[in-house]
Amino acid sequence: IDSLDHVYNALFMADGYEYGEPHWQIQNDGRLLLSIMVDDSQKIQHYSENDKQVVETAGLAKVYYSTPFWDVTQSGRWFHLAAVYDSAARMVTQFVNGTEVGRETIQDKYFTERLRIGAAEMGNWGQPFRDTPWFAVRNLSGTMDELTIFDAPLTPPEIRELYEQGKPIGY
Repeated sequence: IDSLDHVYNALFMADGYEYGEPHWQIQNDGRLLLSIMVDDSQKIQHYSENDKQVVETAGLAKVYYSTPFWDVTQSGRWFHLAAVYDSAARMVTQFVNGTEVGRETIQDKYFTERLRIGAAEMGNWGQPFRDTPWFAVRNLSGTMDELTIFDAPLTPPEIRELYEQGKPIGY
């Protein structure tokens, strides 16, 4: 990660952001956020501080945040990031360098049994549903060397092992 230039900095973004699709990003305050669309048919409006007006969302989604892990002093550093959506345990957990940095129970209102991965992008979002620059521009300023998506939730020891196996010399 070189910088967090935007409000949202894309890691993995489902193009359409439809039912069951994830958006995984880093917010400009250094927190990971994993959002899951749970009902794309709902019309939800809210006041946007950035837009200074009422805006419509893409539907009912739930955002799961980590604690902050990044600030400008870490520019250019390598990180191993992981997010686990475990529908059986009803838990979302996020990790940085093999260490848990966020855990939240999936409430009934936001539950979906399976995530859907269709057309998507790494490090960018080419199909935002609002065109205001602060919202639409989400390209990651940095480099990804691997992205892996599993069809089952990994355990904390499995996440730690992936981190240990993948970290560069000196980390």
